[in-house]
Amino acid sequence: MSVQERKQRERAERERLIVATARELAEQQGWDAVTTRRLADLLVDRLAVL
Repeated sequence: MSVQERKQRERAERERLIVATARELAEQQGWDAVTTRRLADLLVDRLAVL
């Protein structure tokens, strides 16, 4: 696996995690609750860099 392939895979995984977290938050509190700051707070333990 090349470095470029690894980076693409990692980027795709981060995107999936962000979207899943946003959907979960929207289901619980509505789409108005989905903000960049709130997502960052929820993802801080899961992602090294948002």
